[in-house]
Amino acid sequence: MRSDTRLSALFDTLEAGPGFEQRGKVRGAIGTAIRVSGVTVHLVTPELDGGPIILQRPVAVLEDDSAESLAARILVEEHRLYPTAVSMVLDGTWRIDGRRFVRAKTPV
Repeated sequence: MRSDTRLSALFDTLEAGPGFEQRGKVRGAIGTAIRVSGVTVHLVTPELDGGPIILQRPVAVLEDDSAESLAARILVEEHRLYPTAVSMVLDGTWRIDGRRFVRAKTPV
């Protein structure tokens, strides 16, 4: 692993409409036509939330969701996903190709 590698996880909306980014990721999904939110684990780069994506996991936005219930389900998925992403980075069998995180067949 590179000594300067850092990971970040963020709540995400996988179906975002115009202006969604101004409303807030989780709260903005409630009461809209958005049906899928989720979590993204990515490498940290100087660009805010712009690093290569390691893993993503969708979480359905339910009709009766509140911001709190949706956030709680997303957090569960984040806790499942993050250790897998850390293992993938630590195993050293990856490279960056442009903005993509690519797993290699042999250590890099």
